[in-house]
Amino acid sequence: SPMIYALAVPLVGGYLLGNKGLLFLISGSNVLVLCLSTLLMNSGQSWVAARKFVLFGLLKDANGDTVGPDSVHNRNLLVGESIGGPMEDTTGPAMN
Repeated sequence: SPMIYALAVPLVGGYLLGNKGLLFLISGSNVLVLCLSTLLMNSGQSWVAARKFVLFGLLKDANGDTVGPDSVHNRNLLVGESIGGPMEDTTGPAMN
């Protein structure tokens, strides 16, 4: 389970690597989490912005016709927004 890993890895790392090893383990994991949270927040904002782009009728297809809210693209982006919205909402406060 993730909780066991969150508790066991610093303990085992501190025991095996010493104080400096534990310091590098924790600082490295902080850098990794910062990169991952930035990735998740940007991808969540992209999903939301793409759906708004279709809802406002700004997307054109190959023939030059406007792709609107009643299209297949909008239904696909609804699934994307249900994934991207929580990504954006959880990583923003977590970074602070």
